[in-house]
Amino acid sequence: MTSQSTRAITNDVPPERVWPWILQMGIYRAGFYTHDRVERAMFRARDVEGKHSATRIHRELQDLKVGDQVPYDGGRAAVVQP
Repeated sequence: MTSQSTRAITNDVPPERVWPWILQMGIYRAGFYTHDRVERAMFRARDVEGKHSATRIHRELQDLKVGDQVPYDGGRAAVVQP
């Protein structure tokens, strides 16, 4: 089964300051930057800091390439597109 969703927010911040946070999103990565109780319920807080969402940029999570998979819960993943 394939699913697709789009989420959007507006920030008054330059893209080069936001992009590093987006690159590191995902389970076993930096979390999803949502409310802690939501991440505990949905994703069981399996991220790089052992919390619910990262509080800093992690250099080891900044190398994301086309074709890489960003893991979600239940064995699902989003594939990085060009």
